[in-house]
Amino acid sequence: MAESAVSFAVERIGDALLQKAIFLKGVHEQVDRMQRELKRMQCFLKDADAKQQEDERVRNWVSEIRDVAYDAEDAIDAFIFNVESGRTKFFPCRMFKKLVSSCKVGKEIEAIQIKIQDISKSRETYGINSIGEATSQAGQRLQKLRYISPLVKEEIIVGLKEDTDKLVEELVKGDERRRAVSMVGMGGIGKTTLAKKVYNDSRVMDHFRFCRAWAYVSQDCRPRDVFQNILNQIPYNPTGDEARKIEKMQEHEFGDFLHERLKEQRFLVVLDDVWESDDWERLAKAFPKESNGSRLLLTTRKNDVALQADAQSVPYEVQLLSEAESWKLFCRSAIPGNVTEICPPELKELGEKMVKKCAGLPLAIVVLGGLLSSKKQLPAMWEEVFNKLRAHFAESNGVDEILSLSYIDLPHNLKSCFLYLGLFPEDKVISKRRLLLLWIAEGFIPQQDEQRMEDTAEDYLNELINRNLVQVVSVSVNERVTRCRIHDLVRDLCIKKAKEQNFFEIKNDKVSPSSTSSSLPSTKSRRLVAEFSNSIAKLANLRSLYLEEVPSHNIIPCFVMNSWLHLSKLQMKTYIPKLPEAHEFPPSLTQLTLERAGLGHDHMKILEKLPKLLIFRLRSGAHYREEEMQVSADGFPQLKILQLFGLTRPRLLIINKGGMPKLNHLQIFESDFNIEGLGELLHLRKVDVNVEYPRWISSLPYASEWHKIRRHTGSNKGAIHFHHR
Repeated sequence: MAESAVSFAVERIGDALLQKAIFLKGVHEQVDRMQRELKRMQCFLKDADAKQQEDERVRNWVSEIRDVAYDAEDAIDAFIFNVESGRTKFFPCRMFKKLVSSCKVGKEIEAIQIKIQDISKSRETYGINSIGEATSQAGQRLQKLRYISPLVKEEIIVGLKEDTDKLVEELVKGDERRRAVSMVGMGGIGKTTLAKKVYNDSRVMDHFRFCRAWAYVSQDCRPRDVFQNILNQIPYNPTGDEARKIEKMQEHEFGDFLHERLKEQRFLVVLDDVWESDDWERLAKAFPKESNGSRLLLTTRKNDVALQADAQSVPYEVQLLSEAESWKLFCRSAIPGNVTEICPPELKELGEKMVKKCAGLPLAIVVLGGLLSSKKQLPAMWEEVFNKLRAHFAESNGVDEILSLSYIDLPHNLKSCFLYLGLFPEDKVISKRRLLLLWIAEGFIPQQDEQRMEDTAEDYLNELINRNLVQVVSVSVNERVTRCRIHDLVRDLCIKKAKEQNFFEIKNDKVSPSSTSSSLPSTKSRRLVAEFSNSIAKLANLRSLYLEEVPSHNIIPCFVMNSWLHLSKLQMKTYIPKLPEAHEFPPSLTQLTLERAGLGHDHMKILEKLPKLLIFRLRSGAHYREEEMQVSADGFPQLKILQLFGLTRPRLLIINKGGMPKLNHLQIFESDFNIEGLGELLHLRKVDVNVEYPRWISSLPYASEWHKIRRHTGSNKGAIHFHHR
């Protein structure tokens, strides 16, 4: 984790030295020296990363390094911002401001260098050695992973045949009344795995062949999103007008609408992970009680939810695995390709001791097995893992401890990628491509000569899947992952570790009025997922922010006050009647994603003036209000990627000559409109669409030099990729 922070700071400072040399005049030598010192620290961090769990002093040492890297990055960013913001001022004022800024940043860098030197001296006390750039076993494994194991490994299931048969019978037989069949059990016991097996059973598929749907509910229940998810899976093809009407529906309207769509159907709907009886009450109204054999299948941790859903049905209690079942699951998880469920004799005793710690909990077993699958099958390697289990968790058993050990064992370059998954909402199904691009944008993926960064990111994801920390949701026709998710207990670990590392915090404004300042996010946090709190304005170090359903009058003051000088990535899922002026936006903003924003021409005139914006995304429900979207002659001067997804408007996108001069990649999905001005985009090299041949494609610059590749996706409509030769 700290290694990633230092690496990013070194890269940021290097960019500043190359691109902003004129601004750094007077402090250039100090900045260069600071960068060299941080590079030296990188060599020691890989050793410290392995030792910090055993030694509190090493843990503090790593934390100090991470914080000083953040301080260095902040000092450079603040200096460049202050100098650039003064460029429009009268010349003597500008020179004075630059002189003051140089003196100030010089003192800050001097203080940072003293900190680095002190930290460097203390490392010898803790026995931290330089590892340099040597490639670890884990690193070699990552490089080879895609070639050794290109296909998705099947989910390992043990001991569920009897359970499956009983549940299938509950669904396809019995009385004709609409029934709710509930599966109850603790987190990690395998409720979702069993529900999937039942849902995909041929008897169930045949009985409910015309109307089946699966929806994740989660602790933060959002009925409207659940209803939308179900509607997307049942037989219904809305017209354009109907789709626009559906987009505007509130929760109660959507529930009534879905009720009407299901009324004439014999349906099966799985509601996975229902937490509270109140959540069930909000969802239940959408499911008609016709006597046609319809069924709901619920998974929940609470008996009272099951009884509330259907008092006439006995909840099905999912049991822990027996010793024999636990051992089978462990052998298949820990030893890649093991179909015989036989463990090498020299490893059996160690394996049995470790399985006992899992207490029959499937999630604990597969995560432990995933950890061991990344090791060589040698007694010394397994004994090392067992000793860590015994040393750290001598007094208790359980999935939390095993998950924590699995995190500790991750290669340093995977830890940031893993923790980042905690930013997604609970039970969120995550697009693989979106995740990989986010990792790349965050700077987690190193640039390599022989591999594209996206390939490397996919290697990282495959490794997390092989370690059973990430679950596969869907695959393409060639069996590569297209969507994934994480178990909510794994997400809890991500959030806990991320907070410890000041990597991110999740802030929900649904706290009681008596909440004290201790509930506020740390001002050192670099990323935040929030439903908004006034405390967010105090997060001076914030880099990434995702806001959902936040009144715009809460957001705008933070812009105007320049509260977020370092914010580079902003995603908002909320209605925005009016935007601040371009110069009032966070000055470091490079990525902007808007959903449900209600944009119009006045918004675009402001957004196209953002000087550093590299990636701009308008997504489903962006509610663009006008028939035309115009890009001015000098609009979006730095933009490289434009993504338009699920827009019903505009009907025409006009790019005036000189607009988007650096656009390299255009993505348009589930949006039907014409484009004028494409021929002027001379840097455009990639176009992704999901229609066979858009009417505007012939107007691409150098039209004859483009070729088409069909990319298969998890949806019915494959993506078409046009690439400039």
